[in-house]
Amino acid sequence: MSRPIDRQRVGTAILAFGLPPAIWFATAALLIGVDGTRGGSVGRIAMIAAIYAAPLVGFAFIAFGFGRWRDFDRQQWLFMIGVAAFYWIVYIPLLWMVFTAVAVRGSASEPRSERSRVNIPRVSRHSPLRRNSMRTSEWFVLLMIVFLLVAIPMSAQERGQRGGAPAAPAMTLTVSGFPDGGQIPVKFSQAAPGAAPGEGTSPAISWTNTPPGTQSFVLNMRDLDVARNKTTDDQAHWVVWNIPPTATGIPEGAPKGPKLPDGSYQISATGQVYRGPGAPATGPMHHYMFEIYALDTKLTVEPAADAFETRANVFKAMQGHVLGKAVYGGLFKRPQ
Repeated sequence: MSRPIDRQRVGTAILAFGLPPAIWFATAALLIGVDGTRGGSVGRIAMIAAIYAAPLVGFAFIAFGFGRWRDFDRQQWLFMIGVAAFYWIVYIPLLWMVFTAVAVRGSASEPRSERSRVNIPRVSRHSPLRRNSMRTSEWFVLLMIVFLLVAIPMSAQERGQRGGAPAAPAMTLTVSGFPDGGQIPVKFSQAAPGAAPGEGTSPAISWTNTPPGTQSFVLNMRDLDVARNKTTDDQAHWVVWNIPPTATGIPEGAPKGPKLPDGSYQISATGQVYRGPGAPATGPMHHYMFEIYALDTKLTVEPAADAFETRANVFKAMQGHVLGKAVYGGLFKRPQ
């Protein structure tokens, strides 16, 4: 699913497509005349090109000035294209009418010799063309006032956020039974009494400060001290994905099976089950990390036979969709 379009990007779009075209058009009008009379047929062609190429300046303004275009998803690109279409169809023709109205109004006060030189006919003060031009100018002034009242505060808010204004609270993750960085109780390990080989009882896990636009969560538990098959790959103790966006945690003692009660998938090196910590008693404490990711999409990854392949597929599908992340760690080795 697509991320919602925020107010800051709306303001950015309005400014980016509104101001550069107006400046571009005004410059072209001064250089070659609003109707291209200073350049003959070439001037007219240049003026038309300036008008309808002007929104491209807006695209360039966003791409190079704001540096946000790489983050846009399909919905946001459609929005930007819609804004561009508005300026091509409505805004730029309105600029043309206003500058034409100004030219017509100015021609009425010019000496006859000047009017004949630029081929602009004298327009009567009471003619319909003059009255329509005045109404067009009045509407344009009103629209520009609305434009400035809406766009500039939005842009100021955008700059304020990028300039160090308070950001949204970061996600937090909590695993019950031990403090962050503390020792994981035997109860949640493979060494717990009655635990099946390679399994154990999963702890209660909760998180807060879900980012706006979250569509699913991914939970990853891993042993950082394991180097699997002489690679940088570590142990897959528990991977849970497509956790519903309304969830705020996973209760203690998650059941076996391909899916949890909330519909999310699970897998580990043991199978479709939580794999508790199991570092040997003869070695050092191992570092077990619980990671929660908030995503702006629901993944289409299906479980593979191999947990490590599945985890790789999940993490590959997550790229470009992570809205937030939180981590909680614990230490464990089997008791002597």
